[in-house]
Amino acid sequence: MLRERDFYFNKLRDIEILCQENPNSLMVKDVLDILYATDVSLFM
Repeated sequence: MLRERDFYFNKLRDIEILCQENPNSLMVKDVLDILYATDVSLFM
């Protein structure tokens, strides 16, 4: 289970780095919004 978690975490991290290299693109802004979104109900 940890291997799978790490695999997907690393994929998301690669996407984040790629997006940070081109932050002015509208699509990149949308992707970063998704990556950084939080579900408030998880913390209640």
